[in-house]
Amino acid sequence: METYNISFSGETLPGCHPDAARSRLAHYFHFESDADVERFFSGEKVILKRNLDRDTAVGTYQDLRRLGIVVKIEKVDPAEAAEEQRRQQQREAARQQRAEQERQAALQQKVQQAREQAEQEAARQRALKTRAQKPSTGVPPQPNQKAAPAAVQARKQAAAKPAPSQPGKDDIRQKKLAQARAARQKAVQQQATGTSAAKQAPAGQPTAQANKSRPAGQRPAPKAPTPAPRATNSTPRRRRQPGAPNLFDLRLSEGALKEARTEEEQHFTGAPMLGAAILLAAFLLVGLRFWIGSFDTPASGLGGVAVDGSGRPAVIVNDQLLFHDRAGNPGELKDLSAIALSPATPIAFLAGSDFLQLRPPQGQDLPAWLRDLLDVESQPGRLLHCSGREQSCKPFLQPLDEAAFTVNRDAGYVLIADVPTNRLMKYDLEGNALAAHPIALTGPVHLGLQDGVLYLTQGNSDVVKALRTDTGAFGEQLGLYTLSVIGAQATGHIFPGALTWLGDSWWVIMQSRDRSTTGLYRFDTEWQPLGAVTLPEGARPDQPVPWGEKLLVPDASQGMVYRIAADGTPERPFSQETINQALVERSAALEQSASLQAVIMLMLFFAALGLFTYGAVKSLQGKIYQAINDTDEKAFDIENDAINWLDPGRDARALLRRAGFGLGALAFLLLAMAVLLKPGLGVTVAVLVALAGIGGYGYAIYQSWGCHLGRLGDQLVVVDHKSTYRVGRGPRIQYVNNYVMIEDVIVYLGNPLLPQFAHEPLQQEFEPIVTRGIKVDRTTLRLKLINSRHPMFYGSAGLAFSLAAALIILLLA
Repeated sequence: METYNISFSGETLPGCHPDAARSRLAHYFHFESDADVERFFSGEKVILKRNLDRDTAVGTYQDLRRLGIVVKIEKVDPAEAAEEQRRQQQREAARQQRAEQERQAALQQKVQQAREQAEQEAARQRALKTRAQKPSTGVPPQPNQKAAPAAVQARKQAAAKPAPSQPGKDDIRQKKLAQARAARQKAVQQQATGTSAAKQAPAGQPTAQANKSRPAGQRPAPKAPTPAPRATNSTPRRRRQPGAPNLFDLRLSEGALKEARTEEEQHFTGAPMLGAAILLAAFLLVGLRFWIGSFDTPASGLGGVAVDGSGRPAVIVNDQLLFHDRAGNPGELKDLSAIALSPATPIAFLAGSDFLQLRPPQGQDLPAWLRDLLDVESQPGRLLHCSGREQSCKPFLQPLDEAAFTVNRDAGYVLIADVPTNRLMKYDLEGNALAAHPIALTGPVHLGLQDGVLYLTQGNSDVVKALRTDTGAFGEQLGLYTLSVIGAQATGHIFPGALTWLGDSWWVIMQSRDRSTTGLYRFDTEWQPLGAVTLPEGARPDQPVPWGEKLLVPDASQGMVYRIAADGTPERPFSQETINQALVERSAALEQSASLQAVIMLMLFFAALGLFTYGAVKSLQGKIYQAINDTDEKAFDIENDAINWLDPGRDARALLRRAGFGLGALAFLLLAMAVLLKPGLGVTVAVLVALAGIGGYGYAIYQSWGCHLGRLGDQLVVVDHKSTYRVGRGPRIQYVNNYVMIEDVIVYLGNPLLPQFAHEPLQQEFEPIVTRGIKVDRTTLRLKLINSRHPMFYGSAGLAFSLAAALIILLLA
C-alpha cells in the first residue's frame, strides 16, 4: 500500500502572521514549551506525519493548511518505508529492553532494602534480650517484672489503713445529698396532689398542672381565641370516627383573622400589570429586531465563484471565501463575516486580495422612527471596494439599488449597468467615472466581456446585445442576437441569463419565464446552439466562470460547483467535501442562534404572561375576599364529640396508589417508544416535557389528598390538606364541581375516577348542607386556588404550560 509523509520547513502562508501560526501549531500538537515549537520553525525540513494512507494524508494536509503553515505531501518510497518500519521495530525493541532492565534494577533494590531492614530488626532484638538478662542494681523494676513479696505485703497493709478524715468536705457532701432527697419527695407530693385535682375538676376545664404533666413532644389540642364552654347535653366521648382528622394537628385558618387589605395594597396590584406591559413591549421589540436582523445575517449556502489575478478560484461558502490553488486543491478559508459577505453577494477580484462587492439595499422599507428605535442602519444599494487582508470596505459607487457589473482587469476598467436609472457606466479601478450611456434596461441584467465587446442580457428578453466599451463610442450597439435552444418548449428555457466565453464557444444560462428552472447551453461564435451540457437531475446552474481551460458553474440548490471541460464534458465536482463541511458547520451555527433567539422570546413571553396573570389575580382578590369577623367560628370547639365526620371510603387510598402506578407505566411506555422509534431530539424533548406536566398534575392530586368534612347541625367543618379548618353555614359555604370552600380553606373532593370520599354519605348527609351555600364560577375557584397556594392550581398550571411548551417545541423542531 502506498504511504505518504507530510513535511514542513517553517514557512507560513501569505497573510498569516508567524506568531499566530506558532500558537496554532502548538495547540494542534499539544506542545508544552516554546522550544518544542521553535525547532519546527528552524528552516530545516521536519516530518510532521509519517506513513499515512492517501485519504488520511489529504485530510491532515487540509487541517495543517488551516493552521496557516505551508506543508507538503511526499510519497514514501516502498524500500524507504520498509527500512523505516525496520528502524521503528528496532527502536521499540530497544525501548522494551531498557524498560525490562530498569524493572529488574528496581526489583533488586527493593530486595536489598528488605534484607537491610531485616538485619537491623534482628540486631535490635538481640540488644533488647541482652539488656533484659543484666541484673538490676538500684533501678526500679520494669512493668513486666514481678515485685518482691515484701513490697507487695507492704502495699496491702497501707491500703487497709483508713484515710485521714476531712470534716469540711464530708459535711458539704452530706448536706447536698439531704437537699436532693428533700426535692425529690416534694416533687412526688406535688404530682400526687395534681392527679387528685385533675380527677376532681369538671369536664371541659383542664387544670394547669395537668398541662404541665403532658408527656414531652405531644402537642396540646388546639384552642380557639375565645373558647366557649361545651354544651351540657353533648354526647360522651366515643371512639375516633374513620373520617375524623388528627385533632392535635389542626389549626384555625389564618384567613379567619385576616383584616381587609389596605388601600395602598390595592393600588400596589397595578405594578405587576405595568411590568407585564413593559415585558410584552420588550417581547415585540426583540422579536422585530431578530426578524429584521435575519435579513442582514449571512445565510447558509453556496454563493458564486470568482478568480483572482493569480488564477486562484475562490468559492463563496456562507460568509467565507474558500481559495484553491491552481491545481484545484482547497487551501485557505478566509472568514469575511466582518464585511458582511453573503452567498447572494456578487464579487469580482481586482488586484491582489481586493475585490468589488455589490451590496443590496438595507432597512429602507422601515419607517425612520422604527429604524431609530431598533438601531437599524438604513443604507441604499452600493458597490463596495473591499480588502480581504484588512477586512474592511469603502464605497466605490452609491446609490446602486439594482445593478450588474463586470471587471476587465487587463484593460483596467469596470462596467456597471444601473437598472433604475437606465444607464450604462464605465469607471476605472480607482472609482473615477470614464463614460456613461443611456440604455433601456429591465432587470435582472447580466454582463459578459469578450475581446473588448460587452454582451448584455436582461429580463424577459431572448436577445443578446453587443455594445462597444471604448470610451469614445461607449455604449453604441454593435448587434442583436436572438437565442433559441433545441427542446425549449419542453424545458421552458427561452430567456438567456448569465453568460461567458470559454474556448471557442459561448456558455449561457437559459431560464424559464418565472426563472424556476435553468440550464447550461453552448453557442458558437454566430450564436447558433451547440447543445445543452449534461448536469445532474434537479440542477439549477448559475453564473459560469472560466478558469483556464475549465468552466466552473456554481449550483446553490445542490450545494456544489460543477467543473466542465472546454468541450462540454462534465468532470468531478469542484472541492465537494470541503464545501459540504463548511455548509454543515454554518448551518449548525445558524440553528444554534435561532434556538437561542427562540428561548429568549419564550422567556419574555412567559414572564409577561406570568406578571399579567399575577396582577389580574391581585386586582380581583379584593372583590372576592373580605374581612372576616365571625365570633361563632372563633368560639367553635373542634374537639366537640358531636361532629359527624364524613367517611373517606375504603378504596380511596388504593385508587390513588393504582393511579400513580398507571401513570408511571404510561411514562415508561412512552419513553420506551421514543427510544425504539428514534423520532428525533425535538419530539423526544416534547414528550419528556409533556410527561413532566402530567406527572406534576398527578403529584398535585396526591398532595391535595387527606381532606376532611364534618357536620355539626347546620354547620359545616372543612379541613384541607394542610390541616387548617374553617366553620360556616349558609352563604359562607361556596362550592363548584368537585370543590367545597369556606373562604380560604378548600377541600378537593377528587374526581369520578379518583373520589376522595364515599359517594353515598357525601350525597345523603353533606350535600343538603353544601347546597345551601353559594355556587361560584370557575374564575372564583381559580382565584381561591391561587390565593391559598393550593396544589391543584400548580398542577393544572404546570400541565397547561408543559403541554403548550411541548407543542411549541414540536413546531420549532
